[in-house]
Amino acid sequence: MTFVCDKTPELSDFTLITGDGSPPDVSAPFTLNSITSSTPYTWNVVEVNVDTTGPYMQGCGVTYTSDEFFKPDTPKLYDTNGQPQFGCKIDLQAAMEAAFYCPAPYVLDPPNCFSQVYVDGEVKNMSDLSKSLVASRSNHFVILSFDSSLVGVGETLRQAPPLECRCVTVKGVVLSTIQIEKYYSK
Repeated sequence: MTFVCDKTPELSDFTLITGDGSPPDVSAPFTLNSITSSTPYTWNVVEVNVDTTGPYMQGCGVTYTSDEFFKPDTPKLYDTNGQPQFGCKIDLQAAMEAAFYCPAPYVLDPPNCFSQVYVDGEVKNMSDLSKSLVASRSNHFVILSFDSSLVGVGETLRQAPPLECRCVTVKGVVLSTIQIEKYYSK
C-alpha cells in the first residue's frame, strides 16, 4: 500500500504566467499556459506493508476485534470441565495454517511463539519437534504453517499433546491461548 503525503497549496503559493511570459494584467483577458509554485514542495512517499490473515485463516487472539481477523468457524478452546476459555484449538492437518494475534502492550509466551511452544507445560524449540511446521510473524501476528514437503524422517501425525502459545500481560496473566493439534512431529 502506498501513500503520497503533501501540503494542500494555497492560491498565494502560485504565480500565473501568460503566453508571453509577462505577469498577467488582471483587467485584460489572458490565456493561462502554466501555473508554477513560488514555494517548493517536498513530496513524501510512504509505503506501508500490512500483513493480515484475511478471514480465511483459522486462529484467535486477545481482543474481541481479533474475531474479525479469522475464520468464524475457528474452534474455541474449552477447559477440562467443558467451560469456554479465551482462545482456540486448531487442527493443523485440516487448516494447514494457524494464526495468533497478540498486540502491544501484551506479550507472547513463549516470546518466540511458534518458533518455541509449550508442550505439556515445558518450552520446546519447534525445530527440535518438527521440520514440517514453519513459523512466521508480523507486528502482532504469529503464523504457523504446515508444509507437507518438509515432513522429516521419523515424523508422524500426532493428536496430542497440543502445541501451545499464550498472550499474556507483562505481569504474566494469561489473556488468550492457542493450541495446535494434529501436527507432524518426531
